[in-house]
Amino acid sequence: MKLVISEYLRSLKERDELDRLLPNLLLEMGYVPVSRPQTGNRQYGVDIAARGKNAETGEDELLLLVVKQGDIGRGEWNGGNQSVRQSIDEIFDVYLKSYLEPQDKNRSIRIILATSGDLKQTIQSNWSGFVSDNQEKACIKFWGADDIAILIEKHLLDEHIFLDEDRRHLRRALALSGDSEYSRQDLHHSLKILEAERREAKIFSPR
Repeated sequence: MKLVISEYLRSLKERDELDRLLPNLLLEMGYVPVSRPQTGNRQYGVDIAARGKNAETGEDELLLLVVKQGDIGRGEWNGGNQSVRQSIDEIFDVYLKSYLEPQDKNRSIRIILATSGDLKQTIQSNWSGFVSDNQEKACIKFWGADDIAILIEKHLLDEHIFLDEDRRHLRRALALSGDSEYSRQDLHHSLKILEAERREAKIFSPR
């Protein structure tokens, strides 16, 4: 199932697709979204903010998501006004200093770079160094397509929402997706079902 969801996520755009899915996922994880992407308004690096309790540490925390589309390479990391590094720097320099609400001042801060792709090997050292240099300011994590797929499977997706025939296509896709001679017809069918369900808000809307 994770392979199918990950493939689906990689087809999503940043605006009006991935950024609409993530607040619903956070809600199912026990977080309350307090801000969502807004076209035309400056958000000082933060696309989505949510309050909740960290399942691992039990601490109250504020999640600040930076949402990007596709793989993160050198250009996306530090290549202009919309780069990842500038977005996170703006969170530190502006958002946390001037826009943090009083009720969030005692919460731990976790910044998440969420993308429908992967973190390319060419910048993994840059990423690790940046995370290490700023660990006293906030916990910084990366959620790529595979990470988000795991969270969706755990918190959102129920295989039994599929009809029997669609479920058979889904299982064949999972079983044969690693075969180089597999035509991927079942995979494509499953992705179409996921797209149709997404549009009708049957899978990715809060229960």
